[in-house]
Amino acid sequence: VESKNRLWAAVGGPIGLWSTLRKGSAELSWVLGGKFASMGANAALMLFLAERLDLQTYGVLVLTISGQLLISRLLLLGVDVGMIRLIAVPDLRSREREVVTAGLLFIICTGLILFAVAAASVPILARFDIPGWIVACVVFGSIGTALVDYGYGFRLAHEQYPLAALAQGGTALFRLGITSIAVVSFAGHPLALLLSYHGASLCSGLLQTLIIGNTNWRGPDKSLKQRLLRYSLWLGKANVIVILALYQGTF
Repeated sequence: VESKNRLWAAVGGPIGLWSTLRKGSAELSWVLGGKFASMGANAALMLFLAERLDLQTYGVLVLTISGQLLISRLLLLGVDVGMIRLIAVPDLRSREREVVTAGLLFIICTGLILFAVAAASVPILARFDIPGWIVACVVFGSIGTALVDYGYGFRLAHEQYPLAALAQGGTALFRLGITSIAVVSFAGHPLALLLSYHGASLCSGLLQTLIIGNTNWRGPDKSLKQRLLRYSLWLGKANVIVILALYQGTF
């Protein structure tokens, strides 16, 4: 028996290590694949638009995209990362559905606040010749991006790496296709261009939310929502500061 154990320790150790490395490599490849697909699709789209659009329309689009990214982090405020962390806590594993739902409810609440702020800002922005439809596109695109990021975090938390890659890379590819079609079909119509870009983000986010909601809906109590918010607050502030630093030049 002792010889058998020694033999297994000598042979089984490397085999087990190799199996772990293979599994980790496969998971990492999906994560990297989703990120590379997202970056590649976004870069290809921006290069295509830079070639096809006039300078003013392209500038407006870049400004709205920057606003969409920044506002989406404000809507999330770190609840995507907070959700990943809390469902791994032993005393909350049995309440996973409530944790996920608490994050979705938080995004809905911040989305409603965004609607109110946007509605109040439209008359003010109109004085600077900024039409209301641009504000509406940024609002809807921001909500969609926040929901996409939350769905991506949900898939990572459940180790569903192919679906996580689809949530991230698939959204960018879908947006690339829809926006490219709009540019070719409706040349010279900035409204159609912005609606296609931000509308694609919104549709992707709503689709992922419907899938998550159908499998994880359970109403959380107030204490759980407060716990999620407390954990997410500092993470969210850090994300907002980083994105604001990256895009302040655009603004």
